[in-house]
Amino acid sequence: MKKAIMMLTVCAAISPLTFAETASNADTKGDQPVAKVNKKISLEQTKEDESLLKNVSGSLAFVTNYVFRGNSQSRNLPAVQGGLTYTFPINVYLNVWGSNVNFPGTGASVELDTVIGYSNTYGDNFAYDINIGRYNYPGARGLNYNELNTLVNFYFLQAGISYSANVFNVHQTGIYYTGGVNYDIPAQYAFGLCDVNLLAMMGHYTLPRAAGNSYNDYNIALSKSFKNYTVTAQWTGTNGRQNISPFDDNQVIGQVAASF
Repeated sequence: MKKAIMMLTVCAAISPLTFAETASNADTKGDQPVAKVNKKISLEQTKEDESLLKNVSGSLAFVTNYVFRGNSQSRNLPAVQGGLTYTFPINVYLNVWGSNVNFPGTGASVELDTVIGYSNTYGDNFAYDINIGRYNYPGARGLNYNELNTLVNFYFLQAGISYSANVFNVHQTGIYYTGGVNYDIPAQYAFGLCDVNLLAMMGHYTLPRAAGNSYNDYNIALSKSFKNYTVTAQWTGTNGRQNISPFDDNQVIGQVAASF
């Protein structure tokens, strides 16, 4: 009984916050300046501005290696990443996300993704997300391509399919399948700690010969949130069919992220 009380105390001290939460479930946090106004219209405008800001969420992260579907995009070097999302009341969202990359001989040093999508939930245990993303590489426009992404969560199960008719801009089709577990570990199984998440996924990338060999990838990530911050340790690897060792080898990755 004493152990259970201690766990509840820890949970109360660390308020849960979903990483990169959307505006639909986010509240304004922190001390907000109070506008001193004499006219009613100014007060109304202030309320409108605050309402617009509530629809904006974002993140900034430092990661020891930028790995996408099992392959390093930064040649096993660190990356700084950040994004902004605006969510409309109808659950449609716009997102922009960026990271440094390292693709020798291409002129690409930055990736800038733009996304439009729709996400929603049914009840407490079913959620889905459908979006169209554009992978942009300033300075290397020949690498740009579009992709349709779907993601479904049911209880602790997660699955997704991504489709591109022009994968890696080789004018042929690529499809990525992924499935696994996305589980928020209860405090009693995490040494009394709240906001601990386990993600264990396996994927298969079907690629045309012009884009490389088709391959499998695997990753396991354990993360802990502290209010607006998340710390993640991750293992990722592939079956080596891409033949780009050491950039598709087993990797242990660390990440520290802040969200608002």
